[in-house]
Amino acid sequence: MAADHCYRCVVDFGDVRMTFPVYSSRRLTKDELRPLAIEQAVQNANDTGHNVTAADMKPVGFRYEGAYENGD
Repeated sequence: MAADHCYRCVVDFGDVRMTFPVYSSRRLTKDELRPLAIEQAVQNANDTGHNVTAADMKPVGFRYEGAYENGD
């Protein structure tokens, strides 16, 4: 079975703070995680009715939560 590595990401835009998971098939560096988190934040925000771009996002923090079996 393969494992997904989970990171808890916190991003601000305007007066909104979002917390969400980002999954990866391997451990990531901060430089690798940052653009993935911003991309996911933009998608999440726009999916919930906001109109934002990557430039609107201000990363607050990331925390590694561990590897979880994904069933593959």
